[in-house]
Amino acid sequence: MSILFCTSMKKLVKSIINKFRRIRFSDSISRLKKCDVLLFCHDADRGIELGNKAYSPLIDSMRAELELKGFSCYSISHPWSIYTGKRGYGSPIAMNRSYFYHRLSFYVNSLLKKIGIFNFPNYCVYREILKITSPKLIVTIGAPDELCFEARRLNIFHVELLHGIGITFIPWGWDTKDVNFLPQGILSLDNISTKAFRPLTEKRIEIKTIPHPFLKRFLDINSGFATLPEEWKIKSVCSELYRKEILVSLNWGYSGDHILYNNILSNGLFYEEIINVMKVNRNILFRFRLHPVQLRKSLYKGQRKFLENLAVENPNMEWEESSRLPYPVVVSSCSGNISMNSFSCYDAASMGVKSLMLCPTILTNGIHQDWFLDLVEEGYVEKIIIDENILNNWVNSVERVMPRLANLEDSTSWNHVLDWFKSKMCNTPRISNQGFS
Repeated sequence: MSILFCTSMKKLVKSIINKFRRIRFSDSISRLKKCDVLLFCHDADRGIELGNKAYSPLIDSMRAELELKGFSCYSISHPWSIYTGKRGYGSPIAMNRSYFYHRLSFYVNSLLKKIGIFNFPNYCVYREILKITSPKLIVTIGAPDELCFEARRLNIFHVELLHGIGITFIPWGWDTKDVNFLPQGILSLDNISTKAFRPLTEKRIEIKTIPHPFLKRFLDINSGFATLPEEWKIKSVCSELYRKEILVSLNWGYSGDHILYNNILSNGLFYEEIINVMKVNRNILFRFRLHPVQLRKSLYKGQRKFLENLAVENPNMEWEESSRLPYPVVVSSCSGNISMNSFSCYDAASMGVKSLMLCPTILTNGIHQDWFLDLVEEGYVEKIIIDENILNNWVNSVERVMPRLANLEDSTSWNHVLDWFKSKMCNTPRISNQGFS
């Protein structure tokens, strides 16, 4: 038993040290009070800024809608977020230290159980948060198993807000996961995603389709951004110097961080043919936009440096402003959009911009061949094998078209969802301390 104990202890200590290396110990759950709604997301979902604070287009737009209807709300950041408190819009609550204790409690109890020693009750940070706030509704982007479990145990209605459009399959293993570790509802942003997730209704998970809460703010985007914050307007590049602008929407995953995309791109960002086309079209401004994950994480510091150096060599290139401003603002200044397989092509289509998609995985017989088929059929997306001549001709000929509004003009579905929320919240009793052990 002593050998087993020592081996287990070494594994535990090594695991704890690895956690310490990347943990951010900021924590502010003590600031929480009772509220109606909790909204959870990660730094990666706060890809733009408003008031010099990290802003989540989806969660913060959703929170604004709920608060307009009189609901009291808290935003909470998933571990190990750093854009919390004053650094995040709406002062997101940090739970890093509490989550560390949560995981430590789990590891210690697992060890004690293995060596036959009486284990202590696990500390569950999600249970603690629900105890303090006694919410009637939870909205998440990225639903943790433990939160799903505690919400179901306490009869608190919990919905996942999908953070993409055009999803054609059930991700995250949700189709095989135990229902106790799934949300009770799903908010989908389009009919294709709704259809893909519909099999989950067999697990009594309800699905509702709503207009994109952020994109719908841009329906009048061609009227001078009259209703948008001043800081969300393009400023740094004089567009009059160029006859048109082209957006290059970048994806993470092509620099060895996703097995499907390994060895596709030599620079980990885009095909070299794009650079060649940019060099021979100096009268076209190319806007490169990093994915929020690439913009936020230190893992992608080298990619940001690569773009910085490339911009020095190419005066008709810009990437910093285009990476930080809201996507609808950036793409609305452009005539076309180039990407590998980014679902932002749906956002581009909503603004009347066509996309050229280049990833081999989305071509015929590729593992993602069914992606964007609706946009292909409607003329908003073209998929090609990379070819410099085709790319150059497309860049020079592509022009804006009529916006694809889809359900963005649907003024009733959101009200129906609010009624749905209210009906569920009426069945949610306020939590008392007696409900916890």
